[in-house]
Amino acid sequence: MPATHMCYTFTHGFNAATRSHRALAFVEKYYHFARNPDFRTPANTWYAPEAIGYHTDGTLVPNNAAIIAEAKGFLKPFSWVDIDVHVIRLIPGMTVREPVVDVEDGRIVEDEERRVSGDQVLLETTTIFYLKGDGPDHHAVRVPRFVCLLIGEADGSEGTDGLQIFEAKSWWDSWILIQEMDKRKEGGEGSKKSPEFGIHHTHTEGEEVHRATSETSGLSGATVNAGYESSQNANATKTESLMKV
Repeated sequence: MPATHMCYTFTHGFNAATRSHRALAFVEKYYHFARNPDFRTPANTWYAPEAIGYHTDGTLVPNNAAIIAEAKGFLKPFSWVDIDVHVIRLIPGMTVREPVVDVEDGRIVEDEERRVSGDQVLLETTTIFYLKGDGPDHHAVRVPRFVCLLIGEADGSEGTDGLQIFEAKSWWDSWILIQEMDKRKEGGEGSKKSPEFGIHHTHTEGEEVHRATSETSGLSGATVNAGYESSQNANATKTESLMKV
């Protein structure tokens, strides 16, 4: 029979009740870092060296240094990022299967996997982005995000309070953010790239495509590459890939 796990749910953000759980106390401290990160902090303060971040399309970010580097690139356009935490779920004692990643080139080693154990933390959040250069008439951009973190024991003296993030996933509709970035830039036709945001804008007959470059990434144990497609015949959006703050 499959193992049965308890799930603890908290609906008022971080508080005294969540701090009684070691993994949630760690995540609260991590979110303080994520709101205004100091990237001089060593990556292993929060992430295990072999930590893996996942994009929505399954593409992975292979280690803690790569996760932090993508987060650093993503946050450049923003003067401040805040995070509202609405619902927290804790599932203690989870074991997940992870691919083995080659430390030299970051590629997955085929036909090999490893098992990682820890406490799984699921968070329903709203990330609030304040863009650099915004005047008083511009409001912050609020984007709902769902985050999944696997928190495990750190090796030796690494980590924070003896814990580290071993797996980080995040899902969100990046089109909300892209729309707001479009509103804040000068209009124009044809294909152009905004150097500040790293977003390609390509206009074709009957279709508009926005695709984020590799420098667009996410925080919160997660890194983001996202895209958007819409057509005149089908008013649909598609997030091509994701994972941050």
